Amino acid sequence: IFACVLLLCGWSLLQIVREGRLAQTRWGLLFLMLRSVVAGVLIWMILGPSTVLVKRETHPRSMGVYVDTSSSMQIVDQPDPSAERRWRLAASTDPNPLASIDQAVFFAGAMRQETAHLTELVEQQADRTERQASAETWSKLADKCSKSLAALKGELDQKQTESWQELVDVLAKELQVMLASTEWIVEDDPGDREERLIRLGELGDQFAVRCRILADQLAHGNLDESRSSSHDSEQRIEQLVPALERSLSAWRSTGEEQFGIRLAQFSNKVTPLPIDKWESALAVADAEKDGSPIIRRTDLVELLKQIRDESGKEDLAGAVILTDGRHSVDSKEDPRDLVAQLRIPLYLVPIGRGEMKRDIILHHLHAPRSVVQKDKILIEGIATAYRCAGEGCDVQLLEGGKVIDSKQVAFKNDQEDQRFQFDVPTEQIGRREFVLRIPAIENENSQDNNFSKVGVDVTDAVLTILVSDGRARWEYQYLVNLFRRQDRVEFDQLKFSPRPQGTGKREQTHEFPRTVEEWSQYRVVILGDVSPRQLNQESQEALRRYIVERGGCLVVIAGHHDMPQAFAGEPLEELLPVETSQGFAPSREGYRIEMTTEGKTADVMQLSDDLATTEGIWREMSASLPIYFLSTYHKPKPTSQVLLRALPVNGGEASEESAAFLSWQQVGAGRVAYLSSPATYQLRLRNGDKFHHRFWGQLVRWISSGGTLSGSKCVKLMADKSHYSQGDEAQITVELSDENGKPVSEGTPILDVIRGGEVQSNVSLAADPKVPGKYLGKFAGESTGQYTFRVRGPDVERLLAEEKYPNPVQIEITYEPGLDRELLDPRSDRPLLEHLAEQTGGMVLEPTALADLSSVINLKPRTVETKQRTPLWDRWWCLWVILGCLSLEWIIRKQVGLA
Repeated sequence: IFACVLLLCGWSLLQIVREGRLAQTRWGLLFLMLRSVVAGVLIWMILGPSTVLVKRETHPRSMGVYVDTSSSMQIVDQPDPSAERRWRLAASTDPNPLASIDQAVFFAGAMRQETAHLTELVEQQADRTERQASAETWSKLADKCSKSLAALKGELDQKQTESWQELVDVLAKELQVMLASTEWIVEDDPGDREERLIRLGELGDQFAVRCRILADQLAHGNLDESRSSSHDSEQRIEQLVPALERSLSAWRSTGEEQFGIRLAQFSNKVTPLPIDKWESALAVADAEKDGSPIIRRTDLVELLKQIRDESGKEDLAGAVILTDGRHSVDSKEDPRDLVAQLRIPLYLVPIGRGEMKRDIILHHLHAPRSVVQKDKILIEGIATAYRCAGEGCDVQLLEGGKVIDSKQVAFKNDQEDQRFQFDVPTEQIGRREFVLRIPAIENENSQDNNFSKVGVDVTDAVLTILVSDGRARWEYQYLVNLFRRQDRVEFDQLKFSPRPQGTGKREQTHEFPRTVEEWSQYRVVILGDVSPRQLNQESQEALRRYIVERGGCLVVIAGHHDMPQAFAGEPLEELLPVETSQGFAPSREGYRIEMTTEGKTADVMQLSDDLATTEGIWREMSASLPIYFLSTYHKPKPTSQVLLRALPVNGGEASEESAAFLSWQQVGAGRVAYLSSPATYQLRLRNGDKFHHRFWGQLVRWISSGGTLSGSKCVKLMADKSHYSQGDEAQITVELSDENGKPVSEGTPILDVIRGGEVQSNVSLAADPKVPGKYLGKFAGESTGQYTFRVRGPDVERLLAEEKYPNPVQIEITYEPGLDRELLDPRSDRPLLEHLAEQTGGMVLEPTALADLSSVINLKPRTVETKQRTPLWDRWWCLWVILGCLSLEWIIRKQVGLA
């Protein structure tokens, strides 16, 4: 283009010169000048000149400091001289050998990390400037480590001095010598670069370990014992505050780089703190209106999310976290998984003892929700002992305040678990409440974890079940095999394909019961993939009355063909705890199973002694073989409770809108459970029939067990439990009927709440619209202790008088103080903190090294350089010059007759 323009301009000028010679006029020179100007402007525009504005912006970096203010920070740990000494020294500016060696350990760890970074740069063939900068950083850290070691001179005993001298020699004569010259790193590979880097890494690892050994010797030695420790009774937060104050002063006074400090506290949530008066803003002793302390839990997940978000918005160079590291919040996310999303290093300062005090803890109690009469109640549990080696204890089983059995367990190690079990015979039907207790041992830290309670319902000796299905599916076959093995289970089968077949009471008719009395022959009914033709409306209506009025129990298992979609608009649909999901599109990848919050607390769902194992069993059920069929009936009704959810394999987290896999609801006096896919047999895939049998055994026992009402023949009173935690809600039931068993539907019973022999309040009772004669109420105990509930009223007094029942109808329940998870195990979780530090390129450091942290974190301001180019050829004046020159020439030519 440029050549064409030059050629055009040259030709134009040549024409003007030729024209001027032929015309012999004085205008030729002017035309030549005008054409030259046009040509010059065109050439200048084609060259495209521009101005360049270089703008440099400097962004100061900041360091985030996060202080744990959960409830566990208010406890006083068992005396730990080395830890107390470190926190005391961290608040002081006086030199001390323990502080010096801790600083050396810190710098040695930073040298290891910088060695790994340098090796990575070399392997990636990074720019020589980056390699040089990394080598210089390593050298600075080595110098600081050398100064920290030098401060120990003359302060150690003979054996420690020998170890110290070896460290000094390794650092000065081996490590620092290797990087005295950086040419082998920055310049071309001399041939042995890889071997040198490996040697540097090995020496650095050994050096750091030996520094740690010397630090441990000093920490547990007798140095500085002359100083009186007035801090033995201090809370954790009281130890932390002066150390952090001294570190903040040291960071502010650094003369190297200017950086900001972001200070915040965290527990259940993260709250910013003012940098000037942060001590007074710490929320560690807040209380409720009634004076009880607020329990603040340690939520590491919320903290890591906050750090992740802040590092994405601001120039956050690193985060310092002072905590015990014990994540005490039930969250779907694990801090170990979330930390991978962080792009800044975490520097963690642990506080608190890592080992437990002398204690015995009673935990992981397990007992069946119900057993049949004359069966044995198996109560299992674990007793964990800390610092009780060579000792033993008795685990006592109490009922009604009396010891009915005892087991002796012995502990051989400082920390040991011992399992125990009790076999309790059953003779009478009803509710049985047990207390398990371990008598206190000498110098035990806490007796709050030495007891627990369990309750078991004893039901009829023989459990009668009806199992039905349209065809012999896997679920049906495995259930039949299960019930065949149970001595105290009588069951009838009903199957319709390839031809109707029945056993027991169904052998002759091959049909479902048609009356309430026929349905009442069974305690539990299990319906598979049957159709309305097989379960007609007459049978459905009788089934409904059997559940609502007689307290019957129903388990429905969805199927591919008929159940439950074929029953839309029929009585059976009303019984289900779910409804159809409009516009449902099944996932091609299948579904995975996840326990809900309700499921995690339900006894029927517990397949192992601990919750984590139980969750793993349910998760594993659909891990290798996803569930590919899910009924359109999976949307929970408002009255239902969901125990398991079905989530798409590649989907997100569970929510209230997620599909229900296992749900149930109370319908009148009975219960209805529903499985939205016939897939529980997959529990057998890896573990045989163990967990499949356990689940279904617990399910049928649980659904058929109801609380036992106490009182007279006509007036019955029941609470869903006998022991509650403070603040829990008790469900109270009153049933009124005459001597002939006819329900009293329009009664007005009154329930008194009695404490200390005086009526303190009343519980409002409402008639159950689905069950005549049944009245329901709720009570939440705000205070701990024993409560007595006594039912009275005109109808109650009349009924008791008619049957000549002399005593008042009353029950007792107990509200116990709840021990929060935050305070149940307040140990410092150092392994978790070390994992978080390792995953982010940070470190776990002692408080004595906290003030030197600014020497390790890269706090240099971030410089952003931007270039802005402004073109000069696209100005309007260029166009006007060209048009003006050409127009002027044309006008002159018109006037002199040359056009």
